[in-house]
Amino acid sequence: MRSSYVCLSVILCLTASLVAAAQTEDEARPADAPPVVEAEGPPAPAAEPAAEPLEEREQVLVLPTRVPVGSGVDGATLDVLLASALQELGLDPRDAEVVSRELDESAPGLDAARDAYLNMNLEGALEHATAVRGAHLAHRGDLLGDDGLTEAELFMAQVLIDQGRQNEAAELAAEVLAREPSLRLDPADHSQTMLALWSATVLGQRGRDPTAPGEGELAELGREVEVDWVVVGVWREREEAGAGMLVLVVPAAGEEAPSRHQVALGQRSRWAGAVRTALLERFPPPPPPTPPGPPPGIPSGGPGDPNGQVDDDREWYKTWWFWTIVGAVVVGGTAGAIGGYYSTREEQTPETVGEGDVFWPD
Repeated sequence: MRSSYVCLSVILCLTASLVAAAQTEDEARPADAPPVVEAEGPPAPAAEPAAEPLEEREQVLVLPTRVPVGSGVDGATLDVLLASALQELGLDPRDAEVVSRELDESAPGLDAARDAYLNMNLEGALEHATAVRGAHLAHRGDLLGDDGLTEAELFMAQVLIDQGRQNEAAELAAEVLAREPSLRLDPADHSQTMLALWSATVLGQRGRDPTAPGEGELAELGREVEVDWVVVGVWREREEAGAGMLVLVVPAAGEEAPSRHQVALGQRSRWAGAVRTALLERFPPPPPPTPPGPPPGIPSGGPGDPNGQVDDDREWYKTWWFWTIVGAVVVGGTAGAIGGYYSTREEQTPETVGEGDVFWPD
C-alpha cells in the first residue's frame, strides 16, 4: 500500500514540475511580447479570404426596334423584351433614349431657326435648322431615335413645303417615319399642309420593310458611347396575315464580326422565350462558379475550426491531449493504490477482550 502512495506522489510531483517549467518559460518571454489570450468558448472560425471584386458586366446598347409603318407589331414591347433577355444573360442593357439624352445635352436648339421663320426669312430658318440637324446626326441621333433630331427635321420639312419643295419635304418626312413608324403629328402643332404631307407619307410607307442600319455604323456608335455591344431588331413583314420575322443585328464595338439572328416570334405569350433563345446564340451564359475549397497548406479533419484547422502554435501543456494523459495517469494510479490496499489486507478474526465486547482493529 505504501508503494502505491509513493507512485501516486511521484506522478503528481512530475505533473506539477512540468506545469511549473512551462509557466517559467512563459514568464521568460520578453516584456514587449504580446500576451497570449485564450478565448473562451468554441474556437473562432478561420477568417475567409476577401472576395475578389466582381468584374464589370458587359454593356449592350439596345436601339429602338424598326418595324414597318402601320404594322401590328409593337416595337416598344420588343425593346423591353430585348433588354430583359440581355439582363437575364448577365449583361447590362443601356437604353438608347438615355444615351441619346446624355449625348445631346450640348446640342443647339431651334430658337434661331424659329426667329428667322417668324421674320419670313425662310432661307435663314432652313440654314439654322440644318445646322441643328447636323449636330444631332453627329451624335448618331438617327440611330438613337433622338427627339431633338425629329423636331429639327419636321421643322425643315415645313420650311421646304413653304418654299414649294414638296419632293424634298416628302423624303425628309419618310426618314422621320422610318425611325419612328408609330409617330403621329398633333394638329395643334402643325399646319394643314404639313399634316397632309405626313398622311401621304404614312400611306406610301405602309407595310414596307424597314431598312436595317449598317453594321459598321452600329459598331462605330458602340465605340462612341463606350459599350461592348449594340443590338437592334428589324421586323420583316410576310405575305401571310400576322406572320413575320424579327431579325436581330448584334455587332460588337470592337473588331469582332457582327451576327444576325432570325426569330420567329409566334404567339405573343412566347415572344420572350423566342428572343432569349436567339440571344443565347450570341451571348451564351457563363459557366457556374466553382465552390471555393479550403485555403492551401491547411490540414482538414482535425478538431478546431469548422474547416478542421489545428492550431500548432498552442502551448503543449494547454492542449487537450496533455491533460487527458495526465487525468488517465492520475485515475489509474489512484485505482491501483486502492486496489493494492484491499488486496494486501489480511483477514483478521475478532479478538475477545473483557466480558464479550468485540471490536475490529484499525
